Amino acid sequence: MRILVVCSGLDFINYTRKATIEAIFNLNPELEVLMFNSVLNIRKKKIITPEIKFHFYHFWVLERFRSYIFPGFLERLIRAPKWKSFFKKFDLVFLIDPNQYYLLPYISKNQKLMYLLRDPSVLQDVKNYSRELPIINRANAILSISENLGEYYFQKYYGFTPANVHLWPNTVDLKLWDYSRWIEFKQKKARPVIGLSGNINYVIDIDLLIFLAENLPDLDFELAGKLELNDEEKQLFEKLLLHKNVKHLGFIPYNEFPSVVINWSLGIVAGKQEHEYAKYLNNNKQYQYLALGKPFVTYRFNADYSTFGEFVYIAENKFDFVEKIKLALSKSNYNIESAISLAAAQSSEIRANQFLSIAKSL
Repeated sequence: MRILVVCSGLDFINYTRKATIEAIFNLNPELEVLMFNSVLNIRKKKIITPEIKFHFYHFWVLERFRSYIFPGFLERLIRAPKWKSFFKKFDLVFLIDPNQYYLLPYISKNQKLMYLLRDPSVLQDVKNYSRELPIINRANAILSISENLGEYYFQKYYGFTPANVHLWPNTVDLKLWDYSRWIEFKQKKARPVIGLSGNINYVIDIDLLIFLAENLPDLDFELAGKLELNDEEKQLFEKLLLHKNVKHLGFIPYNEFPSVVINWSLGIVAGKQEHEYAKYLNNNKQYQYLALGKPFVTYRFNADYSTFGEFVYIAENKFDFVEKIKLALSKSNYNIESAISLAAAQSSEIRANQFLSIAKSL
């Protein structure tokens, strides 16, 4: 099956779904990738996987000018002969971002279209209503990373639930998150280390992190990820860093990240309970913690927590979060092989097989 996956970005090596796309390619070598970027990035180096055939589309009309219909219409009119011919080669096109609606005019009615509902982008920018809806209406199948995205999100923001939504959760790359590969990086720590992976953004409950740092002074906390905060949130984050047992590691390249996590005693998922975005959470980090044999503590968000067995501790509130961390640390006989088996059930290869099964059914 000729499959075209459209990715927005320049750095495929650190792309969130790189491992899954590569796993699909291994099962279906006719897969190719189109990198969708602004013309401003035309001369910037793109970091790709050499085994896969990559193509590049640099849109001329920048996002901020797309509210004007004519410039986009003119661009597609000029470029249509080349790009309609290009898209025509593929049996199926897989779109992963709302801004890729810009490519819809190049896709014929005879081609199958799949769309990944990975983030409720409409909550961040209401302009995405008009961008995402045409993809949803055109898609032959919609892959949702969580049940709430496939149900609650659609009903609230679009007033209907498509019949062609398939649950396709996040995953873990076991070739990278291989316990046997990283155990040699494990260091002896003076105190237990509680880790939080992922970007520090408006979803992260910084007040909770401050509460944990203050109420668990005998533990160290490491936060790994980029800062994506507004001025008020940055001030609160600076308050968090005043605690001597808190360290912000910043961004760590994806291929190096397991060497950090292997040294954590346990991981945490620290989204805000009251934030609507948290309703849709189903993080990669949960599976990554598992793959390295780490239990984790979380509020009850949107994952199927029954799949995590003894490795998940669900807190009801911030006070219970403290107690659940203590409880998770008090148990020292975790079965690492059991954790790895649980992670394997959520591997990139599993997701690749699910993807192709859905694709072939269309």
